[in-house]
Amino acid sequence: ATSLNNLVSLTGLNEPYFQYITLFSIKKLDVDSASLTSAVVGYTLLDPAIVINSPVAQGYSSGEVNVNVSFDESFDLSESWYSLDAGLTNITLIGGNATLNLGEGNHNLIVYANDTSGILELKEVSFSIDILSCSDKIYGLCADTASCTAAGGYWYDDTCNGTAPPAVANSSTESAASAEATTSSSSEEDNSVVTVPVPKPTSPIVFETINDTTLGSGDLQELYLKINNSGKGFLFACNPTAVGNYSSWISYEGGSKNINPGEEVVFDLSVNVPSDVEEGSYSIPLSVGCSDGVSASTDYNIIIKEEKLELDIVSVQRAGSDHVRVSYILKELAGEDQEVNVSFSLLDLNNSEIAGATELKSIVAESSQEFNMDIPFGGDLGSDELNLKANLNSEIYSSSVLEPVTLGGSIGGFAIFDFRNIGRGRAVLFLAVLFALIILFIVLRKIRKSREKKDPKK
Repeated sequence: ATSLNNLVSLTGLNEPYFQYITLFSIKKLDVDSASLTSAVVGYTLLDPAIVINSPVAQGYSSGEVNVNVSFDESFDLSESWYSLDAGLTNITLIGGNATLNLGEGNHNLIVYANDTSGILELKEVSFSIDILSCSDKIYGLCADTASCTAAGGYWYDDTCNGTAPPAVANSSTESAASAEATTSSSSEEDNSVVTVPVPKPTSPIVFETINDTTLGSGDLQELYLKINNSGKGFLFACNPTAVGNYSSWISYEGGSKNINPGEEVVFDLSVNVPSDVEEGSYSIPLSVGCSDGVSASTDYNIIIKEEKLELDIVSVQRAGSDHVRVSYILKELAGEDQEVNVSFSLLDLNNSEIAGATELKSIVAESSQEFNMDIPFGGDLGSDELNLKANLNSEIYSSSVLEPVTLGGSIGGFAIFDFRNIGRGRAVLFLAVLFALIILFIVLRKIRKSREKKDPKK
């Protein structure tokens, strides 16, 4: 204990860990003024000024140890630092936190702190480190590619993994995948093989939904196959193909396409149904494959019905600033009168509807009749290159047609024909009719000239 006898000042005391309290006792004297004759000093212990929250006195399996220190509120902290394993170098402790990278063995951490009066506090803790390594097959502890590979692991996703990364594979492959891992017991030498199911990788190729198509035998139809690259990598030289028993019905004459991440592309396919096909539903698998082995497939269903109505598109033209006129021929093939709901839709090249119209038409059994339908639209169509979708619905038959069209303007009341929409047989018929009209025009002109020669007064 430190004596306070005859002390005038408390400075210079060598006991920094206590707070001194001085109690005074004064005797009553018969004089007018009192005087101090003795003093009694007592003291109380304060709470520790430094608390080491981490590390604690235990073993650690990693060489990276976090230091976290807090200070009592009553301690007027000026600065703090630490030393490790009796090291001579003191390291400033900023904000009470630090990170230690240590090797295996026992370690001792001492934390120091000064208050604003220069009083020194210290606290220490001892702990040990036993580091697990890649050789112990705990792959998550491998910190780089080299150590991961050396331990037989696979480095991807910024970490070391015990299994190989999932490969981009053909999503149409139906076989299940599995991986085999060999494990050994520390007490026995025999090895056991564990088979772990591995989920089949997902292809980045995503198909837009393809609706079933109703066609008749011998029909021609355009099919727009729209896909999206949902992955993060580029796809190169992608081509669509049809497989299966009815693959010959589908043809593609466009070139291959490169697809950027997130990009959507459209493949223009042709559907040509043979003329001898029976009624029924036919499923045709469609596949898109790219040069790097990435592929995906989907099913396209064609419903073949005996044709009971036939629709021939004669012309599609602008008939004004706000509507398009479709001229078409409707043929009844079932041998009975039909009430037919006819609808036309103008689609852009991405097959999004721009405008449409619907009418109810009556047609007599085994007859053929030409009709016109106006499709109103607001604003600008954007392009003369469009797709025309037609739907026929009666009590006994339904069908749909999708064809590309190039809009024409009306000139002198004559329709501008679009040969792409007529079909090969219909194109021949049209040319024959046109040729006959030209011959008739020439004959009538000659007759007229002959009459003018006979009657000069005219």
